[in-house]
Amino acid sequence: MLLLVNSYVSAQNAITYCKPGYVALTFDDGPNVYTGYLLDVLSQENVPATFFVNGENFLSLDDDEAKKVLLRAHKEGHQIASHTWSHKDLTTISGREFDSEVNALENAVSRIIGERTAFIRPPYGSTNDRVQKRLTTMGYKVALWSTDTQDYLTHDLESETTNIKESLNTEASENGPIVLSHDVHQQTAHELAGEMIRIFKEKGFKFATVAQCVDASPYK
Repeated sequence: MLLLVNSYVSAQNAITYCKPGYVALTFDDGPNVYTGYLLDVLSQENVPATFFVNGENFLSLDDDEAKKVLLRAHKEGHQIASHTWSHKDLTTISGREFDSEVNALENAVSRIIGERTAFIRPPYGSTNDRVQKRLTTMGYKVALWSTDTQDYLTHDLESETTNIKESLNTEASENGPIVLSHDVHQQTAHELAGEMIRIFKEKGFKFATVAQCVDASPYK
């Protein structure tokens, strides 16, 4: 059993940082029509990423194209992780619906890539003790983030890179950042991803998946 280094973990026992010298780029809410382009960018730069995927959100995992891009991401070495089936706030739903949201996504991903996700990011980053305990009982490690690009608000490269740089400048921890962004936005795939890679390479960071951040297996 992995014992997480305390400084990587928030007060709610969620992973919020990577190990020193490393950065984890994470992309939520996909797969989407822009995910394939993003995979091209990551492949060209030889950068691993973590995809926190939904089953029914911008695309359905029942869609052949969504299945294809998810399988491609897995084959190219990216981590596939859970963002639940339909992006419901886990702090507000019943226990039965909670289990359905988590299990439906895990089962769908397993059918596509042959692996069961071991990491989850609660939708909206919304969590509490009940959510944490239930997810831990289900065999999950909960991952949040330390740096929010706010790409979902701005769709503006200057604003997004400012958010990244300010986070790095104000962060007191020696640990590496976990960066939140979303592959469902064209601007993120076409502009932000490449610029994030440039910024972190320039600052001397190495790239890791969230599982690699804490030296854990990405799958159950």
